[in-house]
Amino acid sequence: MKTTKKLYLSLMLAVLGLQACEKTGVVELELITPKKSWTDTVEVNKFEIGVNGQDKLNWNWNNPDQNSIAVNYRNISGGTVSRDLTLPWKTQGNILCVPNPDIKTEDGWDVVVVNFGTTEKPIDMPFFLIYNKKTSLLRCFIYNSQRIAANDFVGKLIYHGTSSDHASFISQIKTSKTKASTFDAWINLEFKVTYSELAQLTEKKELGIDIRCLIFHYYNFDNFTPRT
Repeated sequence: MKTTKKLYLSLMLAVLGLQACEKTGVVELELITPKKSWTDTVEVNKFEIGVNGQDKLNWNWNNPDQNSIAVNYRNISGGTVSRDLTLPWKTQGNILCVPNPDIKTEDGWDVVVVNFGTTEKPIDMPFFLIYNKKTSLLRCFIYNSQRIAANDFVGKLIYHGTSSDHASFISQIKTSKTKASTFDAWINLEFKVTYSELAQLTEKKELGIDIRCLIFHYYNFDNFTPRT
């Protein structure tokens, strides 16, 4: 008897529910699908750049007729490579390679630090930094001369000094994630930083950039072997 009452009550509730849905004209269904796979990331191939520049601040870096720059860097075997590199916004595949790239002086951008290396002092990775006082945006362009085999990168500003205030300030700046072509390409990074702090850090040569490759691991729950 009790079972019959419960069944009758369940049917009544189902009917009332259908009627309510018919009044609104919407029937909502929630489908719960078991999680079959997931992706995680690992940061590898860390390399660090000390932001020490050369005296090239008069370089007309956004000259529309200039397509390349002369650089000198060490290759993976320790030898010196001297060559001309196509500018980031002239390089096919770079995110700034568009008809009107946002890098122009009239839009607020200016060169902060340049280091392309010299034949006497080649560097590991040529780079240059530009800054926009209007937006407080710092753009860092690092050339992947070490031929790191990755497409995804994460960068973070780091502090090389003794001031706890500056160290605290740098630690609060958000990391920058970007994509770049595998091998032989410019890595573009962007950071929000105040001009006063940036000026002090670059003048005292206390700024660095930590760059790591992001490796994505995909796991299938139906065919999964746990890592040991």
